[in-house]
Amino acid sequence: MRHVVAASIGVVAALWFAGDAGLGAARDARDATVTRLAVDDAVLRGRASVLRHACGDCHGGWSPERAGWLTGNADSVSPFNVGLAKVWSRNLTPDDATGTGRYTERQIFNALRYGLRPSSTPDVDITSEKPGMGNHPATPDYLAPSMPWYVWRKMPEAELRDIAAYLKRGLKPVSHVIPPSDKGPGGWTAEYTPDKIGPRIPAPFPSRNEVRPDVSDAVMKQVLRGRDMVVQHGCAECHGNSKDPSFDGWLVGMRTPDMISQIGPFVTRARNLTPDNSTGMGRFTERQIFNALRFGLRPGETPDVDITSTV
Repeated sequence: MRHVVAASIGVVAALWFAGDAGLGAARDARDATVTRLAVDDAVLRGRASVLRHACGDCHGGWSPERAGWLTGNADSVSPFNVGLAKVWSRNLTPDDATGTGRYTERQIFNALRYGLRPSSTPDVDITSEKPGMGNHPATPDYLAPSMPWYVWRKMPEAELRDIAAYLKRGLKPVSHVIPPSDKGPGGWTAEYTPDKIGPRIPAPFPSRNEVRPDVSDAVMKQVLRGRDMVVQHGCAECHGNSKDPSFDGWLVGMRTPDMISQIGPFVTRARNLTPDNSTGMGRFTERQIFNALRFGLRPGETPDVDITSTV
């Protein structure tokens, strides 16, 4: 009888351990799936951010469906001129030799958040914008001003990490050699002093250039979301003082004769985006402004109607 009981206990124990092992394997598989989905989500969110911020306008391709997507300058004769320096947009695909493949996601994040050139910055967590503090290099080698990292640093850090995940894991590596860019004196350090790039955290709303509208809480949330997007997309880079909403010239358009954009033979000037009735946007409705943003239609020459097609 004792042998039968012992045998029965052995069978039950074996089944229990087998079941526990099976549950463990199931948990491992579930955890792996959750991790994979989280990674996929990060890549997809990063892709959406790259598209919204028009990275392809400078780094190539315009759209993921087109050849040359984020592979850098299409030719070697069209650099950005930053003062006397010539700067070429880099290949952002994860090619080891010509792109970002040899850098970690953390190094890419540090480039977006702190403007530090990945090739000359250690792969470490950085916690301060001040050189020599919090692992920030004492003699930083910054990216050229044509890369508006000083605007991107205003984005949530989680969004910047998503962009790094997309660049590192969501792109096919493409071999595309880009000419070396000139470096500014002192690694561009003189271009990124606080008085030139302003604070990372915008001034509380409303600043002295803003007004609090008398609207519902729901509309107020929309206004604040719009403000965040204007700040984080760098609209003031062209349309006025980009340092902060509290600074002089915020979104008033070109302020000096040299603030022009040359598009082929055409010269364009950034407009006054404040709601001034005679010189700004005050005479247009929100729908006309939306149509300008969504469909590219000049509000002064477009009826105030709902538009539903781009064809």
